[in-house]
Amino acid sequence: MIKIIFAYFAYTCLILFMIGSSIWVTWNARKNNIAWGESLAWGLLSLTFIGIGPILYVYWRNNISTNK
Repeated sequence: MIKIIFAYFAYTCLILFMIGSSIWVTWNARKNNIAWGESLAWGLLSLTFIGIGPILYVYWRNNISTNK
């Protein structure tokens, strides 16, 4: 019974982290004046690829801002 409760807790935390990182990436992209379509694409990327999506976005965002 405890294993099932722990599994549900871990699953819920993972889902919340996925949604939170997706919202953060989308919001941050909009704050940096990136078009809606591209912002949503970054949000979906971070929702799909839990750890890699936000890391790629931060790397990409820093590269773009230094090139301007």
